[in-house]
Amino acid sequence: MKTQILTIKLTPDGDSLEVWMSIGEKQRQFTFERKFDSFANRQLQIITYDREFGETFKFNQHIIGEVLNLVRQFYKGENLELPASVGDFGTPEEALAWQKPFNRSKVVENVSTSVSSGEGNSKSYSRIESEA
Repeated sequence: MKTQILTIKLTPDGDSLEVWMSIGEKQRQFTFERKFDSFANRQLQIITYDREFGETFKFNQHIIGEVLNLVRQFYKGENLELPASVGDFGTPEEALAWQKPFNRSKVVENVSTSVSSGEGNSKSYSRIESEA
């Protein structure tokens, strides 16, 4: 089923978002929160999602990644064209069939974080690969 983000709205507290999505013909609302932490004199932005979002897409990790990318762009103030397609929602069996085979020679970690020194300099890291 085609899955899209329909709207993203900032809540009054300024650190939470309501994200409305369509999964096929159904519409669902999920909540994302943003928190900040510091590490080695760098500010980290941490984006989390509600349990329902995680349960809904636990077999469709590709959708989670796409949604988080768009949420991150929204928090950065970038203009988004919505509705935006974020992938095909599959049953657990379909989702397993879509997965790429695991390459044991490399360990891949998906890291999605933004680092800011507080001086206007920021870096985004989205993938780190290392030899196993």
